Amino acid sequence: MKKVERLLGCELDRLDHRDPLRRKTQPRSWDEQGEYITTFKARHNSRSVFGRFTDPRIRFRINLYRDRPDLWNCISWTIDPEAFARDELAGTLEQLFDAGNQVFRPFYATADTEEHLATKAKASGYGVDYQEELSGVFWLTYFNRHYYEFFGRDKFAGIKEAQIDAKGGVRMRLGASPFKYRDARRLQIERKLGPASFIAPKSRREKEHGEAVLTFEQLRRKVRTRKSKPSA
Repeated sequence: MKKVERLLGCELDRLDHRDPLRRKTQPRSWDEQGEYITTFKARHNSRSVFGRFTDPRIRFRINLYRDRPDLWNCISWTIDPEAFARDELAGTLEQLFDAGNQVFRPFYATADTEEHLATKAKASGYGVDYQEELSGVFWLTYFNRHYYEFFGRDKFAGIKEAQIDAKGGVRMRLGASPFKYRDARRLQIERKLGPASFIAPKSRREKEHGEAVLTFEQLRRKVRTRKSKPSA
Protein backbone atom coordinates (compact mmCIF):
# COMPACT_ATOMS: atom_id res chain seq x y z
CA MET A 1 0.00 0.00 0.00
CA LYS A 2 2.93 2.30 0.59
CA LYS A 3 3.87 2.14 -3.09
CA VAL A 4 0.25 2.68 -4.14
CA GLU A 5 -0.09 5.78 -1.98
CA ARG A 6 3.05 7.23 -3.51
CA LEU A 7 1.81 6.41 -6.99
CA LEU A 8 -1.68 7.87 -6.49
CA GLY A 9 -0.52 10.92 -4.55
CA CYS A 10 -2.96 10.38 -1.67
CA GLU A 11 -3.28 8.20 1.43
CA LEU A 12 -5.60 5.33 2.29
CA ASP A 13 -8.35 6.87 4.42
CA ARG A 14 -10.90 4.09 5.03
CA LEU A 15 -10.52 0.32 5.19
CA ASP A 16 -13.53 -1.73 6.22
CA HIS A 17 -15.36 -5.01 5.72
CA ARG A 18 -18.54 -2.95 5.47
CA ASP A 19 -19.72 -0.62 2.73
CA PRO A 20 -20.36 2.28 3.29
CA LEU A 21 -16.99 2.44 5.00
CA ARG A 22 -16.80 3.63 8.59
CA ARG A 23 -13.44 2.38 9.80
CA LYS A 24 -10.70 5.01 9.43
CA THR A 25 -7.03 4.16 9.01
CA GLN A 26 -4.04 5.82 10.57
CA PRO A 27 -1.57 7.48 8.17
CA ARG A 28 1.35 5.23 7.13
CA SER A 29 0.04 2.26 9.17
CA TRP A 30 0.89 -0.16 6.36
CA ASP A 31 1.59 -3.22 8.52
CA GLU A 32 -1.68 -2.74 10.38
CA GLN A 33 -3.55 -2.34 7.09
CA GLY A 34 -2.05 -5.55 5.71
CA GLU A 35 -2.96 -7.48 8.85
CA TYR A 36 -6.53 -6.20 8.73
CA ILE A 37 -6.96 -7.20 5.09
CA THR A 38 -5.64 -10.75 5.50
CA THR A 39 -7.05 -11.74 8.91
CA PHE A 40 -10.04 -14.07 8.66
CA LYS A 41 -12.55 -14.45 11.46
CA ALA A 42 -13.03 -17.87 13.01
CA ARG A 43 -15.04 -20.23 10.79
CA HIS A 44 -14.99 -17.70 7.93
CA ASN A 45 -13.62 -18.91 4.59
CA SER A 46 -14.15 -15.70 2.65
CA ARG A 47 -13.41 -12.06 3.25
CA SER A 48 -14.30 -8.86 1.41
CA VAL A 49 -12.52 -5.62 2.26
CA PHE A 50 -13.35 -2.17 0.88
CA GLY A 51 -10.90 0.73 0.71
CA ARG A 52 -11.18 4.46 0.01
CA PHE A 53 -8.44 7.06 -0.25
CA THR A 54 -8.31 10.66 0.94
CA ASP A 55 -9.48 11.41 -2.58
CA PRO A 56 -12.85 9.57 -2.35
CA ARG A 57 -12.90 9.13 -6.12
CA ILE A 58 -10.33 6.33 -5.70
CA ARG A 59 -11.67 3.08 -4.27
CA PHE A 60 -10.94 -0.63 -4.27
CA ARG A 61 -12.42 -3.93 -3.21
CA ILE A 62 -10.48 -7.06 -2.24
CA ASN A 63 -12.05 -10.54 -2.21
CA LEU A 64 -10.09 -13.28 -0.45
CA TYR A 65 -10.91 -16.97 0.01
CA ARG A 66 -9.45 -19.54 2.40
CA ASP A 67 -9.66 -23.26 1.64
CA ARG A 68 -11.71 -22.62 -1.50
CA PRO A 69 -9.64 -23.84 -4.47
CA ASP A 70 -12.65 -23.34 -6.77
CA LEU A 71 -12.69 -19.56 -6.20
CA TRP A 72 -10.18 -16.81 -6.96
CA ASN A 73 -8.74 -13.94 -4.94
CA CYS A 74 -8.97 -10.56 -6.64
CA ILE A 75 -8.62 -6.83 -6.21
CA SER A 76 -10.82 -4.43 -8.19
CA TRP A 77 -10.11 -0.70 -8.51
CA THR A 78 -12.71 1.96 -9.29
CA ILE A 79 -11.17 5.33 -10.22
CA ASP A 80 -13.01 8.42 -11.38
CA PRO A 81 -11.08 9.90 -14.34
CA GLU A 82 -11.52 13.33 -12.76
CA ALA A 83 -9.20 12.26 -9.94
CA PHE A 84 -6.21 12.92 -12.21
CA ALA A 85 -5.22 15.54 -14.76
CA ARG A 86 -6.02 14.41 -18.30
CA ASP A 87 -2.34 14.07 -19.26
CA GLU A 88 -1.59 12.03 -16.11
CA LEU A 89 -4.53 9.61 -16.05
CA ALA A 90 -3.37 6.93 -18.50
CA GLY A 91 0.17 6.82 -17.11
CA THR A 92 -1.07 6.51 -13.54
CA LEU A 93 -3.47 3.73 -14.45
CA GLU A 94 -0.72 1.85 -16.27
CA GLN A 95 1.64 2.12 -13.31
CA LEU A 96 -1.06 0.90 -10.94
CA PHE A 97 -1.86 -2.00 -13.27
CA ASP A 98 1.79 -3.00 -13.59
CA ALA A 99 2.43 -2.69 -9.85
CA GLY A 100 -0.49 -5.00 -9.12
CA ASN A 101 0.70 -7.59 -11.62
CA GLN A 102 4.20 -7.47 -10.18
CA VAL A 103 3.05 -7.93 -6.58
CA PHE A 104 0.10 -10.31 -6.97
CA ARG A 105 1.26 -12.26 -10.04
CA PRO A 106 -2.27 -12.91 -11.37
CA PHE A 107 -3.10 -15.36 -14.12
CA TYR A 108 -5.25 -12.67 -15.80
CA ALA A 109 -5.84 -8.94 -15.26
CA THR A 110 -7.63 -6.15 -17.14
CA ALA A 111 -8.17 -2.39 -16.99
CA ASP A 112 -10.64 -0.26 -18.95
CA THR A 113 -13.64 2.03 -18.67
CA GLU A 114 -16.81 0.70 -17.03
CA GLU A 115 -18.54 1.13 -20.38
CA HIS A 116 -16.11 -1.17 -22.18
CA LEU A 117 -16.08 -3.73 -19.36
CA ALA A 118 -19.88 -3.83 -19.39
CA THR A 119 -19.91 -4.93 -23.03
CA LYS A 120 -18.80 -8.38 -21.84
CA ALA A 121 -21.72 -9.06 -19.49
CA LYS A 122 -23.07 -12.60 -19.91
CA ALA A 123 -26.47 -12.98 -21.55
CA SER A 124 -27.48 -15.42 -18.79
CA GLY A 125 -27.00 -12.71 -16.16
CA TYR A 126 -24.60 -14.92 -14.18
CA GLY A 127 -21.15 -13.77 -13.14
CA VAL A 128 -18.08 -14.95 -15.01
CA ASP A 129 -16.48 -18.24 -13.94
CA TYR A 130 -12.79 -18.01 -14.86
CA GLN A 131 -12.53 -21.78 -15.07
CA GLU A 132 -15.03 -21.65 -17.96
CA GLU A 133 -13.99 -18.49 -19.83
CA LEU A 134 -12.20 -15.17 -19.46
CA SER A 135 -13.99 -11.84 -19.73
CA GLY A 136 -12.11 -10.57 -22.77
CA VAL A 137 -9.33 -8.36 -24.06
CA PHE A 138 -9.50 -4.72 -22.96
CA TRP A 139 -7.44 -1.52 -23.01
CA LEU A 140 -4.87 -3.13 -20.69
CA THR A 141 -4.76 -6.92 -20.49
CA TYR A 142 -2.32 -9.25 -18.78
CA PHE A 143 -1.95 -13.03 -19.17
CA ASN A 144 0.59 -14.95 -17.11
CA ARG A 145 3.16 -17.34 -18.57
CA HIS A 146 0.80 -20.32 -18.46
CA TYR A 147 -1.77 -18.51 -20.58
CA TYR A 148 0.99 -17.33 -22.90
CA GLU A 149 1.75 -20.99 -23.54
CA PHE A 150 -1.92 -22.01 -23.54
CA PHE A 151 -2.89 -19.60 -26.32
CA GLY A 152 0.39 -20.17 -28.16
CA ARG A 153 3.50 -18.10 -28.62
CA ASP A 154 2.97 -17.96 -32.36
CA LYS A 155 -0.38 -16.22 -31.89
CA PHE A 156 1.07 -13.53 -29.63
CA ALA A 157 3.94 -13.06 -32.07
CA GLY A 158 1.37 -11.78 -34.58
CA ILE A 159 -0.15 -9.26 -32.14
CA LYS A 160 1.82 -6.02 -32.30
CA GLU A 161 0.51 -4.80 -28.94
CA ALA A 162 1.77 -7.88 -27.07
CA GLN A 163 4.83 -7.39 -24.87
CA ILE A 164 6.43 -10.40 -23.19
CA ASP A 165 7.88 -9.74 -19.75
CA ALA A 166 10.90 -11.34 -18.11
CA LYS A 167 8.73 -14.05 -16.50
CA GLY A 168 6.97 -14.99 -19.73
CA GLY A 169 3.76 -13.09 -19.08
CA VAL A 170 2.03 -11.02 -21.78
CA ARG A 171 0.95 -7.41 -21.38
CA MET A 172 -1.11 -5.62 -24.02
CA ARG A 173 -2.07 -1.95 -24.31
CA LEU A 174 -4.43 -1.13 -27.15
CA GLY A 175 -4.12 2.65 -27.23
CA ALA A 176 -2.94 5.83 -25.56
CA SER A 177 -5.74 5.72 -22.98
CA PRO A 178 -8.91 3.74 -22.21
CA PHE A 179 -10.79 6.49 -24.08
CA LYS A 180 -8.56 6.44 -27.15
CA TYR A 181 -8.38 3.07 -28.86
CA ARG A 182 -10.32 1.15 -31.48
CA ASP A 183 -12.96 -0.97 -29.75
CA ALA A 184 -12.96 -3.40 -32.67
CA ARG A 185 -9.31 -4.21 -31.97
CA ARG A 186 -10.29 -6.00 -28.76
CA LEU A 187 -12.47 -8.43 -30.68
CA GLN A 188 -9.83 -8.92 -33.38
CA ILE A 189 -7.33 -10.08 -30.78
CA GLU A 190 -9.89 -12.33 -29.10
CA ARG A 191 -10.61 -14.00 -32.44
CA LYS A 192 -6.89 -14.53 -33.03
CA LEU A 193 -6.33 -16.09 -29.59
CA GLY A 194 -9.51 -18.15 -29.79
CA PRO A 195 -12.99 -16.68 -29.30
CA ALA A 196 -14.25 -19.68 -27.29
CA SER A 197 -11.98 -18.62 -24.42
CA PHE A 198 -13.84 -15.31 -23.92
CA ILE A 199 -17.36 -14.22 -23.08
CA ALA A 200 -19.70 -13.99 -26.07
CA PRO A 201 -22.34 -11.57 -24.71
CA LYS A 202 -25.19 -12.92 -26.84
CA SER A 203 -24.54 -16.60 -26.09
CA ARG A 204 -26.40 -18.38 -23.32
CA ARG A 205 -24.31 -21.52 -23.57
CA GLU A 206 -22.52 -22.41 -20.35
CA LYS A 207 -19.10 -23.95 -20.92
CA GLU A 208 -17.50 -26.76 -18.96
CA HIS A 209 -14.55 -26.16 -16.67
CA GLY A 210 -11.33 -26.44 -18.68
CA GLU A 211 -13.13 -26.60 -22.03
CA ALA A 212 -11.70 -23.32 -23.36
CA VAL A 213 -9.45 -22.01 -20.55
CA LEU A 214 -7.14 -23.38 -17.88
CA THR A 215 -8.70 -24.65 -14.66
CA PHE A 216 -7.32 -23.43 -11.35
CA GLU A 217 -5.94 -26.89 -10.69
CA GLN A 218 -4.08 -26.78 -14.00
CA LEU A 219 -2.66 -23.37 -13.09
CA ARG A 220 -1.57 -24.63 -9.66
CA ARG A 221 -0.11 -27.82 -11.11
CA LYS A 222 1.91 -25.86 -13.65
CA VAL A 223 3.33 -23.68 -10.88
CA ARG A 224 4.20 -26.71 -8.72
CA THR A 225 5.78 -28.48 -11.68
CA ARG A 226 7.93 -25.48 -12.49
CA LYS A 227 9.11 -25.06 -8.89
CA SER A 228 9.90 -28.74 -8.53
CA LYS A 229 12.35 -28.80 -11.44
CA PRO A 230 15.96 -29.10 -10.27
CA SER A 231 18.20 -26.16 -11.04
CA ALA A 232 21.15 -26.68 -13.38
